[in-house]
Amino acid sequence: MNTGFTLIELIIVLLIVGIIVGISIPQYTKSIKNALRKEALMGLELIISAERVRKLELGSFCSCSNTQDCNDRLRLDLENANWNFSVFSLGGGSWRANAQYIGTRSDLNSCYRIFYENGNIGNATCN
Repeated sequence: MNTGFTLIELIIVLLIVGIIVGISIPQYTKSIKNALRKEALMGLELIISAERVRKLELGSFCSCSNTQDCNDRLRLDLENANWNFSVFSLGGGSWRANAQYIGTRSDLNSCYRIFYENGNIGNATCN
């Protein structure tokens, strides 16, 4: 008596595994993109809060050209593995905070922006 699996049984198992992988990979990719997007938006929210504190303490907003510069000037601890954060003064107490994607995924929106003007914060937009 032979023991083991027949070729048909192995093909059926491989087909089932292939279907499961085919269903799960798009969901996994969507989850990663969503997590990266949230990382950018949370970094921008931290910048907004830090800019408000700076305005109260020093009477002015600041500009910063990259994540490390923002960390130093705004006393933050933003990670810079996936996003490069920057703040640009638009004059008159208005500024724009950017999160530029620097990671390796090509299917992700490349930039998020939040505008601050006269005490009002606009919604995050992306390109």
